[in-house]
Amino acid sequence: MKDAVIFGVGSALIVEIEETLRRLDCRIVCGVRNVEGPVRASAGYPIVDAANIAELPLSRPIVTPLFQPRNRRTAIAHAQALGFQNHLTLVDPTAIVPQRLEASKGLYVNAGAIIGAHVRFGEHVTINRGASVGHHSQLGDFVSLGPRATLCGEIIVESGVLIGAGAVIVPRIHIGENAVIGAGAVVVHNVKANTMVVGNPARPVET
Repeated sequence: MKDAVIFGVGSALIVEIEETLRRLDCRIVCGVRNVEGPVRASAGYPIVDAANIAELPLSRPIVTPLFQPRNRRTAIAHAQALGFQNHLTLVDPTAIVPQRLEASKGLYVNAGAIIGAHVRFGEHVTINRGASVGHHSQLGDFVSLGPRATLCGEIIVESGVLIGAGAVIVPRIHIGENAVIGAGAVVVHNVKANTMVVGNPARPVET
């Protein structure tokens, strides 16, 4: 049995992380409250305030259950400043993945996701439940895919991109860093960095 610390207990995604850890027979040592706000963790393990550094098991690997790339980046920087250096890679046992999955530090693949062959991941990527990443795609650091988002194949997604639930990206598309793809969008053209696109076909909108 492996041990894990959940860093960030205010995110709704924490319940998905908990279920994946349990399916993998990982023990949750504690949850860390890194910011003020409600705790959305399930009962059954202690919650430790990040300010109480002496109580934190810094040698344990951490998981950071924050879906928004910016929030996840901030939380991980906070965790590293506190002394956490070991980031757990989590692939739910219900996900379909290639035999030679090139898993990266901090990767989270949620239940029912499908990962094609020869996909390359940056660090701290989150693939939510039922999402699909087609063959030969490349995802940069801190990319987030919402539930049932579909990347059809040979797609390049730069760092910090958020792809909403049910979005579809057709093959051989390039998405620039920190772009946002709205829920249900169908992306048929390249997306520039720091741009939000919505609709079918997806078009840029003012943010």
